[in-house]
Amino acid sequence: MYSILIVDDEKAIRENLSKAIPFDEYGFFIGGTAANGAEALELLPVLKPDMILLDVCMPVMDGLGFLKELKKTEYSDTIVIMLSGYSDFEYAKKAMRYGAKGYVTKPVDEEILPLLTEMNQELRKSSYQRLMKTQMDDLRLLNMLYNGKSWDRSIFGKYILVHCIILKATVDDGEDNPYSIVQNCMENLLKEYGNCLFRTKGCILTYLIPKEIFHYYDESEEIFAKHLLYLLREEKLQCSLLLDKEVFGNSDSAFREDYNANLYTMMTEVFYGKTGVIDITKLAKNNRVERLNREEYFMEQLRRYLLELDKASIQREFDALMEEIEGIRLRIEYIQEINFRIYYLLADTIASESSNSREEPILTPPEWLEYIYFYTFDKWKMLQLSGIEEAFRYIESRRSIANLGVCGNIIEYVHRHFREPITLQQVAENFYMNSAYLGQIFQKATGESFKRYVNNLRIAEAKRLLKQTDGLIYEIAYQVGYVESKYFIEKFVAHVGMSPTEYRKAIV
Repeated sequence: MYSILIVDDEKAIRENLSKAIPFDEYGFFIGGTAANGAEALELLPVLKPDMILLDVCMPVMDGLGFLKELKKTEYSDTIVIMLSGYSDFEYAKKAMRYGAKGYVTKPVDEEILPLLTEMNQELRKSSYQRLMKTQMDDLRLLNMLYNGKSWDRSIFGKYILVHCIILKATVDDGEDNPYSIVQNCMENLLKEYGNCLFRTKGCILTYLIPKEIFHYYDESEEIFAKHLLYLLREEKLQCSLLLDKEVFGNSDSAFREDYNANLYTMMTEVFYGKTGVIDITKLAKNNRVERLNREEYFMEQLRRYLLELDKASIQREFDALMEEIEGIRLRIEYIQEINFRIYYLLADTIASESSNSREEPILTPPEWLEYIYFYTFDKWKMLQLSGIEEAFRYIESRRSIANLGVCGNIIEYVHRHFREPITLQQVAENFYMNSAYLGQIFQKATGESFKRYVNNLRIAEAKRLLKQTDGLIYEIAYQVGYVESKYFIEKFVAHVGMSPTEYRKAIV
């Protein structure tokens, strides 16, 4: 509802106009009245009206005098509608040149109703523009604060941060991506507040939400969040929502430090299986730096057992480490550290076994927090074990190849180039051999035909990419050496028993 200030020297107008005209049906209410322009000027800072109904002829200060003074105040943009008798018509038109939006002749009747509709629309548009400007300005200021600018955080006291963590989807390839689904659902709830997106990082979208929006949800952030989760589930997207209003309180730390600490605290809860709405104010504070008793020992033993190709011992030590991690509920930032340590240990061990330093790495860099879907503990555990098994197979394969003489060189060449459209004839020419003879010795050494061996390598690599990346199906097909995605899908189904899309959903 928008407020109106009536400025008229006629007492009957001031007292009875609200009874004669259904202002509330057009989005207005009478906020106050004044008998002349001077009184109205005094009331402006108190009432801050959205619109003024202003009489032309009044004692002390008439309508034209009031308009001149109004332009000198901070309320100069307030909408003014002139009220005039027929004899004052030319005077009212003159007032229009001083900024009045319209005029109505007395006695005021239904003639004013279309004007109320028009002014309501103008006020709504103006309010929206101001709201958008304020929102964009505050998002810009928050970004500066996040990047090191120092000032009082209380300016953001009217907001709350909401982090949306994307867990998984049942959305088929080709439909809207998870980011656009979250954004659309959020905008449907926020309506006139527009785009409140602060930042996007991997599986996390963070929004600066005005607390005013919670007026529609019984002043409850949790009810708002549950409504959003419902909309997301309707779109076949599973998410968790993390609520943080603490971060805008006073602190001796840098804003980004507090921002990340609160986010990691809530993400840790999600990592170990908590779903739905998580409020930082309802979590126990645990800022201890946990260190694992078995971490260093595990890293030493992992390298040792990889080099010894002792799979059973690797599995035993891995299970023990995972049990300790889950037992103390290690915070997410330290999970990330272990993630990198395992990756670089595997990469270093693989490099020590490789005869070609330029060979493409077989491991996916451990930026799992950058993935579009968040991995909880069990999925992360599977991801680590998958990388270890990949390294194990690589070392085992390289040692087998090393014992095969010239055929070993050929197999190693195939491993380096299977992502390219290689053929038996091409490889034979590269090694100055007859293709038929090469095919015979290749099958004898590997137990498979050249074509089948290459296809198996491509399918294995495709399965890894489907598990560890968010690449589209046609992109993965090209990356592993298939020119046509349709042919790739046919080969994948024949080898795995399901389509690439079905395989990816099955492992989520």
